[in-house]
Amino acid sequence: MRFACMRLWICFFCSAVFCIGSSRDVVAQQNVQANLFDFHSGFWINLHHFLYRQAQLSELQKEPDNLALSKADSDELRQLSPAECRVWNEAVSYYSRSLVKNDLVFDDELIQTKNQLEDAEASSDLANAKMSADLKAVLLKAAPIYRKHWWERHNAENQEWIAHLEPLVERYGSILNARMSSIYDEPWPQHPVRVDAVAYANWAGAYTTPVPTRPTISTTDPTQYKGRPLWSRV
Repeated sequence: MRFACMRLWICFFCSAVFCIGSSRDVVAQQNVQANLFDFHSGFWINLHHFLYRQAQLSELQKEPDNLALSKADSDELRQLSPAECRVWNEAVSYYSRSLVKNDLVFDDELIQTKNQLEDAEASSDLANAKMSADLKAVLLKAAPIYRKHWWERHNAENQEWIAHLEPLVERYGSILNARMSSIYDEPWPQHPVRVDAVAYANWAGAYTTPVPTRPTISTTDPTQYKGRPLWSRV
C-alpha cells in the first residue's frame, strides 16, 4: 500500500514542481539541485501510446472529450496517402483487437511492453525488445509513417516540456522531495526516476507503473491541458 502511494506521489511530484515554480513564497535558499528524475522522449513509446489512443477512439461510437486527439494530429491523419492509410489502419486495428481492452496501468503484459519500448528508444529495429512478435511487426511497419507525419512535432513538444521542467526540478526538487517523503513516509528511490514524456498517455493524462517505478506523462494532451502544453499553465 505504501509503495502504491509512493508511485502516485511521484506523478504528483512532477505537477507540484510546476506549481511551486510559480510561487513567490519560495525562498532563494531552495535553489538546490536534485538529481531526482531522468527525462526521456522516446520514439517507440510515443508511437505505442499514439496507436493505443487511436484504437480506443475506434472502439467508441462517440469521441469523448477525455480521449480526443489534438486538432493537428487529426488533421495530419487526413494527409496520409492511400498506402500509408492502409498500413496505419492495420496497426490501429491490431491495437483494437489485441491491446486496447487491457489497461495501461494494471495489465502486466502492457507494463512489460511499455518498459521494453522505453528501454529501446535508441533502437532502429527493436531487435532486443522482448515482446510479442506480432506487436513488434506492427510497430515496425507503422514507424516510418509516424516518423514522417507526427514524430517531429510530438518530440519537439515533449522536449519543450522537459526543457521547462528540468530547471524547476533542479531549483525546487530537493525541498519538495523532503516534504513529500515526510508526508508519505517513503524514501525517494536510490536512483533517478525515469519519466517518459509522450504526446498521449492514458485517460488521466499521466500514470505510473511499478518495478521499476516509471511515470509516463502527456505533454500536450488537449483533454488534460485544454490544448496547451502543461508548462503553459505555470
